[in-house]
Amino acid sequence: MYNFSYFKEKDKQVLLNFIESNPFAFLTGSYLSGKQVATQIPLLVEERDGDLFIQGHIMRNTDHYKAFAENPNALVVFTGPSAYVSASWYSNPQIGSTWNYMSVHMSGQINFMSPDELIQLMRKLTLEIRKRKYEIINDLRQFTGFLFKQNDACNCRFRN
Repeated sequence: MYNFSYFKEKDKQVLLNFIESNPFAFLTGSYLSGKQVATQIPLLVEERDGDLFIQGHIMRNTDHYKAFAENPNALVVFTGPSAYVSASWYSNPQIGSTWNYMSVHMSGQINFMSPDELIQLMRKLTLEIRKRKYEIINDLRQFTGFLFKQNDACNCRFRN
């Protein structure tokens, strides 16, 4: 992602609204060996005493779970609308085509939840997702929950 100040949204509430409107995010990480893993899952964001926490669940005994158990460092990417912008639309022939998009990147460390915390998360996540008319799997035996605390500033790109 381009790291230019004019692409960054500074209003935390705008970021939270974007995340809540686009909860199906990429969760990425790697084994200590460097082998990378990625998956897309629904996530919830919660603010506690000024800190942002991301909550979600992944299946146990998958490469994602094994990688995060070995190396808890993770990147979450929430994506929104995107569109191609043709160079032919510009009056300046020196400007190239581009792709405009909206996304929020958050990095932090995953901490796995207890079974009771997972049940509480799944209830909360199910209610939230159902509000948005999505369906979610209810078999808790296959999953492990995690709590993700953001450990640095959000990098995000909002560009028109």
